[in-house]
Amino acid sequence: MAINSIGGVSEPQNTQNINAAEETQSRSVTYTANGVTKTVEAGEDELQELQIEDEESNEEKIYNSKAEDCQKQLDQLYDQLKQLKLQLYTANQQIATCEDIASAESQIDSINQSINKVYDNINSLLLTMMSYESELEASTMDFVNSGGTSADASKFTFREGATEEGKNVVATAMKYDDKSASEMQSIMQGAGYKYHEGAWCADFATFALGQAYGGMDKIPGNFASTCPNTAYCPSIVEWANGNGSWTTDPNTLQPGDLVLFDWDGDGTSDHVGIFVSVNSDGTINTVEGNTSGAAGGSCVETKIRSPQTIKGYSRISGLS
Repeated sequence: MAINSIGGVSEPQNTQNINAAEETQSRSVTYTANGVTKTVEAGEDELQELQIEDEESNEEKIYNSKAEDCQKQLDQLYDQLKQLKLQLYTANQQIATCEDIASAESQIDSINQSINKVYDNINSLLLTMMSYESELEASTMDFVNSGGTSADASKFTFREGATEEGKNVVATAMKYDDKSASEMQSIMQGAGYKYHEGAWCADFATFALGQAYGGMDKIPGNFASTCPNTAYCPSIVEWANGNGSWTTDPNTLQPGDLVLFDWDGDGTSDHVGIFVSVNSDGTINTVEGNTSGAAGGSCVETKIRSPQTIKGYSRISGLS
C-alpha cells in the first residue's frame, strides 16, 4: 500500500464513526409537551432544552389551574361577605326600634363573627395563591411554616430603627393576645375606653395606643380630638389622609402604626390592626382586636396578612 501523499492512496476513513455522528445529529425524538405529542430531530443539548421547557410549561399550567380554583372560591367568599354586610346593616337599622336590645346586639355580634371568618378565609386563599406563585418561582414563603393566617408572635422581629414608643404599642397590644371579646369589653371599659359590641377592632387599636402613650389624649396627631370617629375605620382613613400620615408603602412604617384593611376591594376600609413588621415575602404581621383566633370568632390575635387585603396604613409614629 502506498504512503498517503500526493498521488498516493489514502487510508480508508472510519465510516462507523461518521455514521454514528450523523445519527446523533439527525436522530428523531418523540416527546410530549402540554398533552401534545411531537416528533423532532434533535441532538442531546436540544433535547435537554425541550425537556426543561416542557417541565416549566407544565408547572405554569398547574399554577394557573390552582390559581383559577382559588379565584372561584374568592368570588364565592366576596358574595358571602356582601350578604353578611347587608344583614349587618339591616340589623343595625332595626336595633333602634327593637324592644329586645340584648337579642339584637347578640345577632349583630354573631354576624360580625361570621364576617371575621370570611375575612380570614379570604386572607388564607390569597396567601395560598402567593405560595403557588412562589413555588413557580422556586422560592420559599415565610408564612408557610408559621401557621397560615394566625401567627406565633414570638417569631416576629422588629425592623432596624424601630422606635421605643412603637415597640411599646405592640407590646401593649400583645399583652391581650387570645383575650376574648367579653374579656376585652371588661378590660377596655374598666380603663375608660369605648367598646362597641360586635365592631371593636378600632376601639382596641385606640385602647392599645392610649395605654402605650399614657392616655388617649396623648396619642400622636391629636387622634382623640381630630379623628371624626375613632371607632369607625373609614374615619381613621379620612383622619390619616388629612394629617399626611396615610401611605400605601409598608417600607415607611414603624411598629405601632395602623393597618387599614379593605377585604372586598370596594374602596371602604372594613377593619384595622396594629402594624408589627413586614416579612420577606411581603406579608404583614399585625395585632388585631375583633378577629378570629384561639379564643373564638371575636378576640385579640396576632396575624399574618396578605398585602392584597390592605387598603393602606397610618404612620402614627411620624406624627407628633
